[in-house]
Amino acid sequence: MAADGFDAAAQVAVVTGGGSGIGQALCGALAQSGIRSVVAADRNLEAARRVAAAINETYSHSPALALELDVVESRSLEALVEKVETEIGPIDLWRSNAGLHAGDGLGETTDWRRSLDVNLMGDVNAARAVIPRMVERRNGHFVATASAAGLLTDFRCAPYAASKHAAVALAEWLSITYADDGVSISRVAQRVYGPE
Repeated sequence: MAADGFDAAAQVAVVTGGGSGIGQALCGALAQSGIRSVVAADRNLEAARRVAAAINETYSHSPALALELDVVESRSLEALVEKVETEIGPIDLWRSNAGLHAGDGLGETTDWRRSLDVNLMGDVNAARAVIPRMVERRNGHFVATASAAGLLTDFRCAPYAASKHAAVALAEWLSITYADDGVSISRVAQRVYGPE
């Protein structure tokens, strides 16, 4: 059991952006740790299915499921949370990992909208859908993937850096707000060059 009380063997985890990159690696690491069930949630359902199939071939103790999810759409998140909690069990770990790096320099208006929608509102929508259930149970872990760009900057892409700064601030707010409700909030800041 980890210092924060997370016992992988008894848990259900959802990883957004689970079909590729960091999300794919997270799904595999969770299965390897002995987690009870892993849900790879991704906008690209075929990619998520490949990740789930690989986990199911390798780790019989951690059945994996692939579900389609668009983190920008709050209804999509709400439906996924309801499906997982009804059919698999309470979500103990939400790994908010979906992200994108759009535009160069100051970018175009569409780059800003896409970056804020996915990198910030994806976390907001996830928090709205899953944290109240965790609070009700007084148990849960909400972990979001940030970037060193959220703490410093990314000179290549202003939309990415600004959206990640906002996402770090959101995680800090969530952590303070839910500190006494049995829910741990974490943000992992990694250095990444390419898609999350």
